[in-house]
Amino acid sequence: MNHNEGDKIDNNLEELFDGDVLVAIKKSNPASKKLVVMLNGAINRNISQPPVFQRKTWLEYMPYNVLIIPDKTVEINDSLELGWYLGQSNSDYIHSIAKLVTNTASELNIDNESITFYGSSGGGYAALILSTLLIGSGSISINPQIILKNYIRRVYDKFILDTGHDEKSPLLAVTSYMDERKYIPRITLIQNRQDHLHYKEHFVPFMKWYLSKSSELSTFGDFLVAEFTNDKGHNAILNVYESMPYIEKEYSHSYLTAQKRINDVPTITLYTQKNKILFKMSGVNDKALIFLKGQVSDETADTLLQKGWMNSPKIGLCKYATKEDSENDMFYVSLDYLSCVDIGILHWQSESTIYYKVLSQ
Repeated sequence: MNHNEGDKIDNNLEELFDGDVLVAIKKSNPASKKLVVMLNGAINRNISQPPVFQRKTWLEYMPYNVLIIPDKTVEINDSLELGWYLGQSNSDYIHSIAKLVTNTASELNIDNESITFYGSSGGGYAALILSTLLIGSGSISINPQIILKNYIRRVYDKFILDTGHDEKSPLLAVTSYMDERKYIPRITLIQNRQDHLHYKEHFVPFMKWYLSKSSELSTFGDFLVAEFTNDKGHNAILNVYESMPYIEKEYSHSYLTAQKRINDVPTITLYTQKNKILFKMSGVNDKALIFLKGQVSDETADTLLQKGWMNSPKIGLCKYATKEDSENDMFYVSLDYLSCVDIGILHWQSESTIYYKVLSQ
């Protein structure tokens, strides 16, 4: 998805287009270094037709940079009401959303750890998936689905029928997707105990999974759980004023730990050519190894070899990240010649721990 800037709605709002298709509303606030991405839950076609920009009325109260992105999945036909931003099975729609957010953050000079995905219900599900894709970002999810097959069967079956997704796809469960990516992002999970379906079938299984997995998967930053009780059940969600303290909360500035086994390495998808990684190493001879996950074109491979990458028989295309001439423990590696590829970072040579942050991807 290549977005074009569209018409100004007012002084700080604008519409973003992909060709002739409206894909987002953007609010800019140069005084803020946060980007909040608002995501839709289900739409009610008796009230409005897509594209629907849920929480648009919040914009005048939010002192941040904001993107409201409607879910184009529901436009597959005139009856689908919930698509979880997953698109059709043969599309990379969720990745196109991640790329749109990454491009916007880059334009605003905002790092990944200052990006927050916000949504409730189906939008909460998408927030968790997207924060898993953009390493360093966080999510605020209210009463979210976690395992799609545990949701209302009629809605889930229609989604599968209309989109053609394989029910075994890791994308259809937050837990499976984080397992596959070997990564748990920064999460704020807000759950109403009186939302019985989501509490029993989504919240509780996720908490059990998290407690069993958080020590073996790479984790970034804080995990905050807030339970509340409200008789409105699933429809009991936060308003803009109740949401602000969660958005404004200062989180720990965590680093990821470079893993020593290749099967434990989180997947980092590079969406733009403005990729930057911050490393922290204490030893002069410390080395991390940046390597490609998956196949790339011969043209990309040739470019990487010209830029000093190696072709390892065991790992494939890779390059060292070392302190070199830096006198500080921290240094940056720019990968501005790579896009639309997956990479991993491996602990290669050090007696101490090697840390890194994905600032932009």
